[in-house]
Amino acid sequence: MVKGVIFDLDDTLYNYQFANEKALNALCQYASEVLRIPAATFRDAFMQGRAQTKKDLSNTAATHSRFLYCQHALEILGLSPLEYTVTLSDYFWNSFFSHMCLYPGVKEFLEKLKRSKYSIALCTDMTAEIQHKKVFHLGLEELVDHIVTSEEVGYEKPHPKMFSMTLEKMSLNPSEVVMIGDSLQKDIQGAKSLGIQAYFFTNLADKSKVAPMCHIFEDYRELLHDRAFFAEF
Repeated sequence: MVKGVIFDLDDTLYNYQFANEKALNALCQYASEVLRIPAATFRDAFMQGRAQTKKDLSNTAATHSRFLYCQHALEILGLSPLEYTVTLSDYFWNSFFSHMCLYPGVKEFLEKLKRSKYSIALCTDMTAEIQHKKVFHLGLEELVDHIVTSEEVGYEKPHPKMFSMTLEKMSLNPSEVVMIGDSLQKDIQGAKSLGIQAYFFTNLADKSKVAPMCHIFEDYRELLHDRAFFAEF
């Protein structure tokens, strides 16, 4: 019997790509004004800093750090990282948070799970502080019971420790939870490697290749009104 649901966060509950691009555009414009350089010049340095961070830190939560991206960008530009990094990083995230918006049906779906006394957890890559802030800005802090980030685990999905720590916090077994995510490799295959049933959130045109390994849906309103889904609980 299913007693809980594990969700990925980014691009599963809200449109991460949209918020990220909006924030990056805003940051580059802001950096252009503050540093008195072309926005395109800062963007190039920022992307170089991103590549450097990912190369240096490999598969860890810190590879997502916009703080490090900004620090490295300033160093590449020959500017003072101590003078500008905090300001630029804060500007990025404030813009990012302002552009976050839950996908249709997400909050209603979580509220239905909550009313039905199911345990709700987030299993997400990235640094803990930022992911906690995202939950707050999305207004989900009273609906989510547990959160596990790759920063606290030391590994990113699909590493089994991400899922095993989530199960431990929920005090549930693999057979008692469902995983919902947008990444076939990180969320679906990662969960299934531990025997966790998975639901794949995707708008793929050709679903035939992934259909045998998991349930597939495009809109949370499908699950909200799907008697078959809740019949499994």
